[in-house]
Amino acid sequence: MVKDLIQCVNVHRHFPGAEKVSVLRGIDFSVKKGDTVSIEGASGSGKSTLLLLLAGLDNPNEGQIFLFGRVREEIAARDMLRIRNRLIGVVYQHHHLLPEFSIVENVAMPLLIRGVEKREAMKSARSVLGRVNLADRYNHRPSQLSGGECQRAAIARALIIEPKLILADEPTGNLDSFNADIISKLLLELCEESDTAVVVATHDMAMSAKMNRRYTLSHGRLAVKT
Repeated sequence: MVKDLIQCVNVHRHFPGAEKVSVLRGIDFSVKKGDTVSIEGASGSGKSTLLLLLAGLDNPNEGQIFLFGRVREEIAARDMLRIRNRLIGVVYQHHHLLPEFSIVENVAMPLLIRGVEKREAMKSARSVLGRVNLADRYNHRPSQLSGGECQRAAIARALIIEPKLILADEPTGNLDSFNADIISKLLLELCEESDTAVVVATHDMAMSAKMNRRYTLSHGRLAVKT
């Protein structure tokens, strides 16, 4: 039985250049079912880099990351795609919606890729869009929505797969306080309903305060916030 959804063991990430830039320096971190976790830190502190590693979208230079009990480096690219399509909902800092598709099509895309029948996928997409307060925007394209609305659509896209783990990079960064509260409550409800774990990188102190574990990332090191 898998105890941790994610475990980082002495993870380092640096980038080459005229001088090597060390972003993460010995991260030890784990996430279990039902955890709600916030990672705070200044812009450029490495929060986004850490989330990319946790999502299997990047690899550490040193150390190991375990995803659902498997060593990240040993997971084939095809299997990693399947894990993200079925188990990990990723909310990027920039929404990455496909401009040529409507919002409901964007949200349905993970299910369509999985092979779910189109009518069923679109029904699920409309339902989850309603939960993020976008019931009247189904057929709009991303260019017709505000930045905050696009971010809510991106959150809906992550939720539609009913993931075991949500990784969200500044999920409320483009939202007003009303919609930020809706998203915070929705993520926490998901944890309670289905034991989903949530890890958010955020500057939103109101959202962070609702999480049961809080960390700060500074100078490449992760520390429990007291």
